[in-house]
Amino acid sequence: MYMKKKTKISNFLSKRITKFSEICKDNMSQLVIKSLLYTSFRPLLSLNKKTKKMKELQKQSYYSLNKYSNSTMHVLYSFGRKEFTGDFRNWLSETDSYKSKNRIAIRIDGTKSGKKYGKKIPELEVLWDYVNRCKIRTHEIYIFVVSIGKKDYIVDFILVKKAHRKGWNYLAIEMIERFLNALGSQSENFIEFGRLSLDGAWGNGEMMEYIESKGFRYNAVKSGGKDIIKFFGLEMSLKNLEIYLSTFFNFKKFNPVHKLKGEYCSGTVELKEKNIPIKIVLRRFPKSKGGYRYLMILSTDLNVYDFQIAQCYCLRWGIEENIVECKQVIKITDYSYHSKEGPGNIEMFLALRFISYMFLNWYRVEHCRTSKTSIWKVADRFKEYFNDEGPKTVWKLFSG
Repeated sequence: MYMKKKTKISNFLSKRITKFSEICKDNMSQLVIKSLLYTSFRPLLSLNKKTKKMKELQKQSYYSLNKYSNSTMHVLYSFGRKEFTGDFRNWLSETDSYKSKNRIAIRIDGTKSGKKYGKKIPELEVLWDYVNRCKIRTHEIYIFVVSIGKKDYIVDFILVKKAHRKGWNYLAIEMIERFLNALGSQSENFIEFGRLSLDGAWGNGEMMEYIESKGFRYNAVKSGGKDIIKFFGLEMSLKNLEIYLSTFFNFKKFNPVHKLKGEYCSGTVELKEKNIPIKIVLRRFPKSKGGYRYLMILSTDLNVYDFQIAQCYCLRWGIEENIVECKQVIKITDYSYHSKEGPGNIEMFLALRFISYMFLNWYRVEHCRTSKTSIWKVADRFKEYFNDEGPKTVWKLFSG
């Protein structure tokens, strides 16, 4: 059984590394490409780094990370988007039952990055400034993940300061537009079938207006609570509407076949300044100590069913898991700001680590029982494989 797993990992890595090399071959040599991938898989390589060949490989990876940090940011975009485009084309040709089982999920979310120590440097701001002895704003990573079923594609990310002048909506719209342009003729199908789910940071009129203008059929956005709406002749904020509905409306249970917890009520409102009709689904869940907690979800399509809006928002939880896995499994926050690599290549570093996350996720979906195999277990299998095969195998994989 173990030999079978080793063979699967070996074949999988060879295939994926070859495809990755084909995308980058016009801009970089094979040596540079594979040494960059070495940086990507460093968290999984717990073997002896003191051998002469491993030292050379590590030195080459530092050199490549520095030299190509600015010119190869398209690597992640090209790789993630190209893989998704091919798989999406196959998905469109599948049966309706397959499509229903493997839905297209579109998610965007942000996470803090950076260590809690270190001096302030031009490219980044870290959490603690030892010089001034005070906490300062840190930068954040905004990640754009598209999924087909449980298979994830990180197609874009943006590294920004926390206090971003253009706002969160601008960042999300920028990434969505870049991706739609990259899809080309497939963008219409993507908008039709994709299920867009966003957190409350984007739950305002500006984002709802953009979603409505693009024509996303399935969309669910958690309410930000500040916008003024019109509801049966009354004007109130979304937060006050939540209180009003929870007080005066009757809640009902979802159909058991939809596998949704809690109760819900729904209605249609109009954003006052935007004049856009919005469908509201308010869910409530019982608390252990009595009472309820509420979740208000907004959608621009009035024709979809209430349970479809609730199911669409449930898909958003996947990106929370993605972020945790990226931090704990592939160590995106372990970048050494004060090492000789320098801070200028942090975006390339993140791009490479996101690529290694996709490798692990794809292996999990293609070769494991996802219900019983977590991405942590997949990472352990890869670590075991690299350690058993030894430095020679690693050298062959990542030396060009």
